[in-house]
Amino acid sequence: MDKRDYYEVLGVDKDASESEIKKQFKTLAKEYHPDKHTDEEKAKENEEKFKELNEAYSILNDANKRSIYDQYGHDMGRSVQQAPDDLEDILRMAREGFMSGFGFQQPQGPMPITMGIPLTLKEMYEGVNKKMKYSVNKLCSHCNGNKYIPSDGGCVEACTSCNGTGMRMTTQGNMTFGQPCQDCNATGKKIINGCKHCNATGFEQVEQVIDIDIPKGISVNAQVRIPGKGNEMIFNGKGVVGDLILVIIGIQDSKFVREMNDLHCTLDVPIVDCLLGEEVSVETIDEKKRKFNLKVGTVNDDKFRLVGLGMPIQNTNMFGDLYVHINHIMPKELNEKEIELLKELKNSIDNGK
Repeated sequence: MDKRDYYEVLGVDKDASESEIKKQFKTLAKEYHPDKHTDEEKAKENEEKFKELNEAYSILNDANKRSIYDQYGHDMGRSVQQAPDDLEDILRMAREGFMSGFGFQQPQGPMPITMGIPLTLKEMYEGVNKKMKYSVNKLCSHCNGNKYIPSDGGCVEACTSCNGTGMRMTTQGNMTFGQPCQDCNATGKKIINGCKHCNATGFEQVEQVIDIDIPKGISVNAQVRIPGKGNEMIFNGKGVVGDLILVIIGIQDSKFVREMNDLHCTLDVPIVDCLLGEEVSVETIDEKKRKFNLKVGTVNDDKFRLVGLGMPIQNTNMFGDLYVHINHIMPKELNEKEIELLKELKNSIDNGK
């Protein structure tokens, strides 16, 4: 079945603000929470709607993911090809390439630095403060990013190989062809007696440390953008600092498996307790013991849903659920009395058929 549009799922317009999306999600989440109905069929129907709501909210509540969704839909750009799609794209690329060959680069700020930040499931559950150490490019402290120091005899001159045009022209017959000048990297300029401290690159690499607060319930592959903590460069004659983007990497947990905001775990239970429907306890992600009752005749891999014991739903006071999958523990050996009791039980069951 095709997925419904996320805006339709939440019942908001495509230009809805972040606060409108959050408010609508809270309203619908309360309405469709599976625990609201005792009727099993209705609860199951609400469970599907609740999962659909969570999925839609996880995308539309994240500015970066929402932007990608608005552009590509549910595909999220995974199938977009890098080749130009039509003549207009081809002409645009050719025009930009032609202009850049003459030294007219399209203005742009520093590219953001992207780093992975590994987090345990417990850290994503509780939220955590992380101290990050990484390297960035800063404007050279000696030449201030100019790549040369006038007082040391440094200067900029027009490239003699291309006469300052950035292109080297060749003629074949009646045709004239241009190629980007290799001597000046198509800039039309050459640095004379460049800064020795940075080897005429204009920047130096330094290490810096930041503290970042990771919110509760953040998901794997989520991106946290930190403005002004990236590389520095000269842009329009001024030093401009780019951004740092942290991508959340999940460290596999030994006990729990995460699906959206829900958690799954396996609980080993003696088969006798499963047959009798005994009370059992399970340790949750917050390291607390929670008790629940098995149903009589619980079979292997039956699962029990513990409402509100999953992951926090980011930017809300709500939680996902914990699903406990039952694993039968069979006795390794039986004494004579136990064997006799089991035989009596088998006879009783057989006679009752």
